[in-house]
Amino acid sequence: MNSPETDRPPASKVEFTSPTVTGDCCTPALAWGGLSVAEFIPRALCANAPGGLVVRYLRREDLNRMRRAVGRPKDLRRAAELEGR
Repeated sequence: MNSPETDRPPASKVEFTSPTVTGDCCTPALAWGGLSVAEFIPRALCANAPGGLVVRYLRREDLNRMRRAVGRPKDLRRAAELEGR
């Protein structure tokens, strides 16, 4: 995700809300357990939000790599759920 004013990711998470879901958007600037997540960006799906904000959605495989790299119990559980384990 890039900010509208620059080509750099925001320094922190950005909260979002839609009619069916809420959450936060993460950036490569955050710690991902030593994983270089910037390589995932070219594979991401893109959506343009109002005001010129570009939101990139990671592919499931890349998201699960991030979750496993961080290793928090909730991330490991969600990765396992997405992988059908």
